[in-house]
Amino acid sequence: FIENMASSTDVIDATLAVAASQIELLEAAYNFDISLAKLLEAAGESSRFFNYLNNVNSKSIEYEAY
Repeated sequence: FIENMASSTDVIDATLAVAASQIELLEAAYNFDISLAKLLEAAGESSRFFNYLNNVNSKSIEYEAY
């Protein structure tokens, strides 16, 4: 946009697309955590949920606002 290579609507569309994909990533991570908690609860192992959170191979996903 600064270089006059795109219109303001193109920049806004691209920004919205990035935000939408970040939301989808966060939603997928949330749904994974909920499903894992339900699975562990069904197996009678709900106390093990925090073991998964503290695992060194776990990846924290955070929202990055622009």
